[in-house]
Amino acid sequence: MDTSTTQDGSLSEPDIEVAPRSEGLGKRIRTSRFYCLAGFLGVALSVFLLGLVLVNVLEKGKTSSVNKTLEPFCCPDEALMVLRVVNESIDPCDDFYAHVCSRADAGSTVYSSPLLRTAMEWYFVRIGGFGARGNASGLMLNALTKGFLKRDRSPGGGVSQYVEAIASAGILPQHMDLIHTVYFLALLNLRYGLTSVVSFQVSPPGTVLNIRRNSCFRDTPYQQALPFALDAVKKALNFSITAEELLRFKNELASFLGSNSSMNLSHAIETSPFSGLSNRDWKVILDELVFPVHPNVKTVATQEQDRLSDFLDILANSSHHPVAVVYAVVCTAFKARSKTEEAAGTSRMTSVSPSCQVLDFCDIEHAYMAHVVSSHSMNEYVRVLFAKTRRYVAHEALGHALFSGTSEQEITQRLNELRLVLPQDIVIPDVPVPVVSETFAANLLAAHSYAFDVRAARVARKIPDPENLFFPAAVRHSDVIFLPSNLYVLMNLNLSRNPALDLPVLGVDMAAQLWSFLLESSWPNETQKNIDDRLTCFRQTHFNGIDSGDYLTTATAALGVVSAFNAMMPPEWDLVSRLNYTDISLGRLVFLMWVYDKCAALPRLMAPLDVNVALRNSRNFRAAFGCSEQSPMSEPLCCLDLC
Repeated sequence: MDTSTTQDGSLSEPDIEVAPRSEGLGKRIRTSRFYCLAGFLGVALSVFLLGLVLVNVLEKGKTSSVNKTLEPFCCPDEALMVLRVVNESIDPCDDFYAHVCSRADAGSTVYSSPLLRTAMEWYFVRIGGFGARGNASGLMLNALTKGFLKRDRSPGGGVSQYVEAIASAGILPQHMDLIHTVYFLALLNLRYGLTSVVSFQVSPPGTVLNIRRNSCFRDTPYQQALPFALDAVKKALNFSITAEELLRFKNELASFLGSNSSMNLSHAIETSPFSGLSNRDWKVILDELVFPVHPNVKTVATQEQDRLSDFLDILANSSHHPVAVVYAVVCTAFKARSKTEEAAGTSRMTSVSPSCQVLDFCDIEHAYMAHVVSSHSMNEYVRVLFAKTRRYVAHEALGHALFSGTSEQEITQRLNELRLVLPQDIVIPDVPVPVVSETFAANLLAAHSYAFDVRAARVARKIPDPENLFFPAAVRHSDVIFLPSNLYVLMNLNLSRNPALDLPVLGVDMAAQLWSFLLESSWPNETQKNIDDRLTCFRQTHFNGIDSGDYLTTATAALGVVSAFNAMMPPEWDLVSRLNYTDISLGRLVFLMWVYDKCAALPRLMAPLDVNVALRNSRNFRAAFGCSEQSPMSEPLCCLDLC
């Protein structure tokens, strides 16, 4: 693909070529579908997955049955998916949303939403296995999945592995004074995701650090496993502690620290919650383990009945070394094994793999997802598409009624402030994925440590967590547009590989975000007043004056539809073909696909975007469907533009 750079630093591209789809995703999905579908015959899947399989089978079945008759039309697979849903009894020029979505919203047809389609493809990737081509994240994900399914289920074996993993991680304190003891316990929880004798957890929305004392060996069948754990301690740490010594120390702690008070204590995060630990030493823990991932923590919360200061003083007392170290390590190992078995109960329904949310290794999975869908050519294609769309938005904004009197330099300068962040950047590629170890426990600890570094890097670079970028849509935070992996998945699912089909998936959304950024920017008083007046007119005319963010979503979509169409549609967009006795053109298909992905499970009035209003801003829409000037979909949006 030939590209050049303009004086403003943006890419110049006269024509957008078809991006080569990610070979990793497409090939892996096609290979794994055979094994997956065969496996479905013998596995009882959840209702969700059964629905996904039904949608996939229906669509693929229709494509194969009429494939020979669809050659004249560019994009038969995508067209069949949409035409199966549309309600032909409703004129598209009267109510386009109802034309496309009424049957899907009523549940009278099988509807494949963007979320269902992306979830289906990721399911095929998971069932097909990970680790192809030696990718580090794939190898680790494969090791975690197989290690979980093949883990030692005996009480002693699982606990021993965690003891060995903690010891081999090199995190045990060399000195059991108070600062090293508190740091070790905080490190276990905040970096390695392991609960120990004291837990450190930041609760949503991320402003409070909760510190609690935990009971050990109470709810766990530890009697059988304890000898194995102590044997592992002896081998890994060279500490010879008997079960009697360990339980005597446990009972000593319990009898000395009893309290009937249940008062919650709360104070500023900068103040040490432990009487023997200085604020200066506490600040070291905060700076290294709390603030890098949780920068908004303002308060530390404890419970008086825990008597944490007294408890930690005993734990850190040199006279109790090494039994105190062994107590903390073995307690942590028991709790880790218990959590793993809880995850096994959660995963039993799917019989596929452990939930990355339950065991907290989703950052490894996100890294692999980005690797599967991304490629250099795909990234370059998206960057060129973004640059071309930005140029069209700038060109149209220059002569638009919203920005009357604004210079080309001002508009171009504002739009060039926007930065594009792609899937591989969201997962922080410069943080190395850990090397696979021999045991599931060691790999899980390594995955948790990796996640800590990744999340710290995201905080430093102001990148949202991938969980907040789950939906297949472009997301803008201030002057940065983020493109999640699921958007790449949707583009890869368009089998026809026609660049115009990326318009409903990405192009309109991208153009709308560019317009949204322009409208939210600060402008000179006269321009700002003009923008405010026209948006107020739009809200009062089309949203009954209700002060809702939905009107802005619809307004920017209305502007984005026009810009994206002008930037991406080829000259032959209006050539009509016949498909399953239905006349269709590429232009019609693109509009159908865009609204198809907006079909709502909720009542129409609750939909956040009024697509009918947005499409009335597009001459291309009216031309594609032959709408007369008297039809409802031809009513102009005079508030946004001059009529």
